[in-house]
Order: sequence, then structure tokens, then C-alpha cells
Amino acid sequence: MAIPLTNLAQLDKTFAEDGIFTAPPSEGIKNIIPRFLTLAPSGDAYFLCSVQDLENRSLYACFHLNEHGQFDKDFGGNGYVVGSFDGSESSTSNSSQQILLVDIDGSKRILLVGFFSAPGAEWRSSLVRLHLNGEMDTAFGEGGIRIIDLPPDNAQGIPALTSAQTPHSTDTGRTQLSILPDNRILLIQEGKNFDYINVLNSDGSPDTNFNGSGFFEAKPKDARNVFLWSLMRTAKGKFVGAGVVETLPISTQKALFVQLDDKGELDTSFGDGGYVLIGGEYADYQIRDLVTQPNERILGIGISVGVRGLLISREPDGTPNIQFNGGQPLDTILDQGKTNWLSGKVLGNGTFLVAGRAGDELDPLISGNVVVARFLNNGALDTSFGNGTGYWRFADTTGLAVLPLAFMEGKVLFITWTKSNFVRVMRGLIPDAGPAQ
Repeated sequence: MAIPLTNLAQLDKTFAEDGIFTAPPSEGIKNIIPRFLTLAPSGDAYFLCSVQDLENRSLYACFHLNEHGQFDKDFGGNGYVVGSFDGSESSTSNSSQQILLVDIDGSKRILLVGFFSAPGAEWRSSLVRLHLNGEMDTAFGEGGIRIIDLPPDNAQGIPALTSAQTPHSTDTGRTQLSILPDNRILLIQEGKNFDYINVLNSDGSPDTNFNGSGFFEAKPKDARNVFLWSLMRTAKGKFVGAGVVETLPISTQKALFVQLDDKGELDTSFGDGGYVLIGGEYADYQIRDLVTQPNERILGIGISVGVRGLLISREPDGTPNIQFNGGQPLDTILDQGKTNWLSGKVLGNGTFLVAGRAGDELDPLISGNVVVARFLNNGALDTSFGNGTGYWRFADTTGLAVLPLAFMEGKVLFITWTKSNFVRVMRGLIPDAGPAQ
């Protein structure tokens, strides 16, 4: 199989070193691996990493790049902020999950989310808030840290991994955290078998106006496990979550959509009592990201049977959007190679972008190269994009079904493994991609 040479994308040579940034070493830490990123309005970006200290404790680290990809050595004192999600030296394992910028009283802050555990203890979720210079925002929680516990009758603990959970609890790229217009925090939290949708106040405390507790457990009928990957709020103030559900008696993976009203209760006008499950006995589906299409339609972006990109479009009430692929789930394989869709962005011209990974000519059955495709709102690939192919491909990139990414105007910023077995930050050019949103 030969990759079309006409759609190999170029890196932005004005970013870092010929489009590629490598995290520099720092005293006292090792194994620095960027995991997540968030883009600031001026084009600079903040990154959340996993690191180890010299005693092999796993910690989080954060760094800042300016709009040209230059490392900010003044951030945190030496370029890195390093810590544990409980703020102590007792936790021996920390797992980074996401990073975002928030507005607090007209000033930007950095919000981190992750997990921590100590020997013999269960995993717990935590939020950390920093000033833009890397200093801890002590007005948030206790000394800048807010530990989030589930309701007492559902004590949290990350269970033994099932087949559906393997990508969910490791190096994920799911939209776990978002900020509402009033600065409340919309958050996915992992339960033992069923994930939660949480709404927290801006100080990190549970918003008890949301479902009476700040928590909603996603648990459709006959479900065995529920893993949420993405959350969003609609223009009408409703909350939509999506991911994958394993149902009984046959443990197949179905795409899951759940919709809550503005009070955090199940919206029974959506689907079947607030839930939509899509898939069959031999069709394992996972939704990784959500975007809103015109007319308030919901587009789920994900993976079909592990080897195809998956797009599912639903009306605001959860019924199929018949104008998109006849109302059916759309599977996509690029160049006969394994394809996974992982994130997307709707453009204002009747098209939308989807980013993911596709197998290359050396390993067509392994999800590898970073790709960005453009689709029409009816589900057809837009062949006016990518030199007639409908997509751009970034060579020398590889990795599994995860892709931390931010769209920019005519560009895309992402974190990926390279074929030389290193994790790098790259900024690529995607001509005719439309304005950033």
C-alpha cells in the first residue's frame, strides 16, 4: 500500500525547531512526557506532563511555550511546575488527565485535573489551580488543590481494567474537563463501574444545584460498565455526555450518549429515558469526542470495531440525523489502514474537521500517523481538502488511539510519539482548514 504523496502535510517551520519541540531536561526530574495541552488566545500554550522524581515517584509537571514554540524558562522558576495532586510527598503515583485555562475575576488561571494514590489506598481525583507564572493559586481549594470525592455510597476506586477500559484509564485524551460560561467546572469522574458527570463551583466544591449533589451517575438499563470520554453543554443549557457502554448479557461495546437537563437530571425527552445506545452484537463502537453541528445536532466522533473511524450524528432529541449518511453510523478507513477518529471541530462553512490516526504504509494495521480530515455535513469526505484526498497526513508520527490536539487557524498543535520512539510537540500546517474556533 502506498500513501498518496499529494497529501503529506508540512510542519510549521516557524514553531520551535522546524515545527517540533522537545521538552528539555530539568534537575530533579526524569522521563518527562507531555500528555495534554491547552491553547491560549494569543497562540501560546500550556502543557501537562507525567514525570518521575529521582526516587521514582510519578508526579505531574506543567510547562509553557510562547506562540513561537519557545520554552518559557521563567515559568515556575526553572521552566517547570512539578507536584503531586494531593500536594504532599505521601502519594507515590499520580496520573495526569487534562489542562485548561479559566477566567477568574478577569484574570486567566491554569486548571489541572488528575488522580493520585498512596500505598494501599484507592485512587482519588484532584484539581490544581495555578497562576499563569506557575505559582499555586492559594485562593482555590486548600492551598491551590481541591480533592474531589464521589458520594460515600460509591467510593471511588479505579477497577481492574476491562477491554473497554484499557484506553480509558491509561494515556487518555478524553475531554474530561470543561469550563462553563459562569466558571463552573464540568467534569468526568471515574467510578468503579459507572462514570459520573460532575458540576463543581468555580472554587472546586460540588454544585448541589446539579442533580441535588453535584454528581450524576451514568447508568443505563442493563449496563455492566460505562466509560465516558467527552462532555459538552448545549446552547439550551443541557449537558451531553458520550463514551462507551458494556451491556449484559453479551459484553459488547456500544456507543453511548446521555443527556441531562439544566438541573443535572436525566432528560427523558432524549432517546430512551435520557440515553441513546448504538451498536450491535458484532459492532463495537466508542465515542471519543462531541461537537455541535448546525441546528443543534450532536456529532459523536470515535472508533468502530477498533480499526475504523466512526462518526454518528443525532438530532437534539437523540433520534438519527437522516441528512448525515442516511441516519446510519459512518465508518471510515483511510488508504486501507487502521483509522481512529479522536477529536473534531465544526467549521462555519457547512463542513467539519476530524483529527485522528491512520496506519501508514509500513504498518497499515497499526493506528499511527496523525491525520486531519474534512467532511461535509452529509458525511462525505470533502475532496476539495487535502489535495483531492479529503485529508492531510503527518509523516513520522505514530502512536495508539490518543491525540492531544488544538486546532488553530490553518494549523494544528498536537502531542505525538515519533517513529524514533520519542514524544514530541508538533505544529502542523493544514491548508484551507478554516478559522480556529
